[in-house]
Amino acid sequence: MLSMLSVLTLCVLAASGPAPAQPVVPNASLEAGQDTPDGWSSHAGEDGTGEFVWDDTLAHSGTRSFRVHKIGAVGHTLLSGPMVPVEGGKTYRVGAWVYPHRNLRGGVYFMVSQFPAGKDEWDLPNTFGDTHAILVGGQWQELSLAVAVRPGNDRLRIQCVQALAPSTVNWDDFAVTAADAEPEVKPRYEPPTKEALPDLEAARAIVARRPRAQVELIRTAGRPRLLLDGRPTPWAWYVGPFWDPDDAQIADFRDAGVRVYLVPLVLGRNVYADRGPWLGPNRWDFSEVDDLLWRVLRVDPHAYVVFYMACDPYREWGADNPDHVTRDQEGRRAIVEMHPRRWGDDPTAPERFGPSLVSLKLREDVAETLRRLTAHVEANEAGKAVIGYHVAGFNDGQWFQWARFDPKDLHLADYCPGAQQAFRAWLSRRYAGDVQALRAAWNQPEVTFETAAVPAGERLWGAERATSPTTPASTPRGWPRTSWPWRRCSRRAHRAASSAAPTMRTSPATPPTTSPWDASLIPTPWTSSPGRPPTASAWPGGRVPCAVCLPARSCTARPTSPSRTGARGIQSRTPRRRTTSPGAGRRPPRSTVPWSVASAG
Repeated sequence: MLSMLSVLTLCVLAASGPAPAQPVVPNASLEAGQDTPDGWSSHAGEDGTGEFVWDDTLAHSGTRSFRVHKIGAVGHTLLSGPMVPVEGGKTYRVGAWVYPHRNLRGGVYFMVSQFPAGKDEWDLPNTFGDTHAILVGGQWQELSLAVAVRPGNDRLRIQCVQALAPSTVNWDDFAVTAADAEPEVKPRYEPPTKEALPDLEAARAIVARRPRAQVELIRTAGRPRLLLDGRPTPWAWYVGPFWDPDDAQIADFRDAGVRVYLVPLVLGRNVYADRGPWLGPNRWDFSEVDDLLWRVLRVDPHAYVVFYMACDPYREWGADNPDHVTRDQEGRRAIVEMHPRRWGDDPTAPERFGPSLVSLKLREDVAETLRRLTAHVEANEAGKAVIGYHVAGFNDGQWFQWARFDPKDLHLADYCPGAQQAFRAWLSRRYAGDVQALRAAWNQPEVTFETAAVPAGERLWGAERATSPTTPASTPRGWPRTSWPWRRCSRRAHRAASSAAPTMRTSPATPPTTSPWDASLIPTPWTSSPGRPPTASAWPGGRVPCAVCLPARSCTARPTSPSRTGARGIQSRTPRRRTTSPGAGRRPPRSTVPWSVASAG
């Protein structure tokens, strides 16, 4: 009896002891099992489809392997293994043999999960293999991944993912082995050295003989093509350093054959450091623009330049125009730098008040500055190299509103007097000045274009959506909760930058055409064609803009479960049309430029 108890005690101690030096993967060769390998499971996710079958004709070892056929590019398939005991704080190499039935350029990889001691909930983050590993079809090859097990975790689960494209892969002979810790890989950093600048006068002589650059945008086989002075040019451009232009390495890219340089230009003085040609109210000094151009041209006199602009006004603009500072739903002013910082008090340098992106005053001031900038460039010899202006700026440089969508710290936009004025002006255009049409759409018999107001915060973000047709609405029916204050701002600011009737300067033989900026007024996530409703991509919280951004069209997006759409968060009721440029659905005009707003207005 005593000996039997001793044996049982030894068995219990063995079962609960530390993980073996070489972990054992249960049913590693996938030989045992009926419908699926014992201890393993398989399924498809994110709307994907797949087939999971034994293959008795092909094996790396033993008599068979397990074949996974992923059908189509949508979603993924997953072959998930049993728990593998390991020891926290150590590094292991996870491996398996795979047999792809054709060459694969990625989409077959491991996802390895870790589990804390005594718990069946995984401890994120997971460890992923190379999602773009190239596999050769028609032969067995090993797939492996190093996994550093975090302290406190004592099990791994191997998950074999097939995604991104259709694929057929046989899996066999899994193993987890102890490995030396991966050496810490630190990024190599070389402090920039100032490049040697050639003689300026030599560059001036070359530029003086150079004609003004001509750029042509054409479409060939459905793809946009760039012609510079009649020569096809790759879409490979050098983006100069944002903070210190002297750190630019023009010669390196010139020698590599790059000829187009994106030169950062912040319009407003003191927005990002002591620079910017827009000094204050009706005050500009464009000598800085000349310096930026010659910094490129003295190294590459044959360069082409696109100004990569932050169109923010000078830092004190908000203090000079208090009615045009972004306010949240409680009336608190936004204090910002490159992103919103806080709301409700006064800024301290380098902070500033966040200008209202929908303010008519802001649009007028920015448009005037852009007109003066382009006039200066076109009258300047160095301006011969300028072929375009990338109009960006404000929150994150992407025309985002000065807003925060954290339910615990919610700040919607925009409720300043300037925004109210712009909203009413838009309503008048939207309903062609017909107050009865406005009242019918809003289900408010007393509303006028003079009394209509930006929807209150609770209407945009509260439990009751602003789309209910049965209650008096403070917004037009059909709008999602975050409609007008969300991305409408970018369209308005873009329109301001290119003025009310933007044109492209053309050659004498080419009639003026609408600027590509006109097409880009439609926010990038929207794509449509005449007679078809727009579709939408992801928006925070599944809330998307609607007829606000595309007047006279209806929103077709609807929230869906994140488990069905992954990171997208919404689905469209119409098939999505993928495009490669803003203003999709329109053929870009064929004309010569530079893209300019100098003649606008």
